[in-house]
Amino acid sequence: MKKSDRCSFGNLIFQKSKRKIDTIIIEKEYEFSLCLCLCCCWQLPEVETTRQLLEECALNKTIVKVEAVEDTLLFEGQRQSEVVTSLLHQKIVKTGRHGKVVWLEMKKKPHVSFHLGMTGRIVVSGKPVTFYYRFPATKCDEWPPKYYKLLLTLNDGTKIAFTDPRRFGRIRIHKINPKQDKPVTGLGYDPLHGMCDLKTFCSLLETRACSVADLFRPLLFYFIFFFMFLKGALLDQSFIAGVGNWIADEVCYQSGIHPCVKCNALTQMQMQRLFHAIQQ
Repeated sequence: MKKSDRCSFGNLIFQKSKRKIDTIIIEKEYEFSLCLCLCCCWQLPEVETTRQLLEECALNKTIVKVEAVEDTLLFEGQRQSEVVTSLLHQKIVKTGRHGKVVWLEMKKKPHVSFHLGMTGRIVVSGKPVTFYYRFPATKCDEWPPKYYKLLLTLNDGTKIAFTDPRRFGRIRIHKINPKQDKPVTGLGYDPLHGMCDLKTFCSLLETRACSVADLFRPLLFYFIFFFMFLKGALLDQSFIAGVGNWIADEVCYQSGIHPCVKCNALTQMQMQRLFHAIQQ
């Protein structure tokens, strides 16, 4: 390969592997590093936009009608009747978000949380739809939207739907505040709400290593040392919650650091640049 053919740092070449998994090939000085690309996953900015939409349309309103499909996978074992009973006649008093999880707090328990997964989204009738370019938005006047799993009708006529064609999302009913329950309790620091200080960030990053459990995570079996590298650490939701593939790439690029640098090889100045880039 000629020197002129090399990709400069930060340039990404998209292609499909033999296993039909989207990957990103990052080239630098004739060396290739393979990084897993979780394409089309919702990340912190999109989930925060969803939370703001719910706050605008649902706050201080009462749920007067609940429609749910029978899907124990998406509802994590909850039956349709249990979901309806838990949410019917509940008053929404607060919205919350941590990482990629957004929730509605009710006046009294139980509460409900949403994880959008890869293709899930929350649609409000009459409002613009947040969506990824690969999944065109359903027109707001088409109701109920296609692939809906949960429909909520509020006392002022507002209608809210959770849709997910691939069923990677999750809807959970919580008997306690979602912030004090799983999966939020297992998440790391949130860059927008409750980010750790610089000293703590540097200390945690310096000690990043690959545990035995990491080796057997789905889709990461062949990436044995994935979590020892910088990008792997940034994608680990137990470290920094809400950072996904494109944010991790952008953080590395803005910091001027190769994503496959080992965490324990970073200098103090590099970690400072990473810390500020994540919050931006």
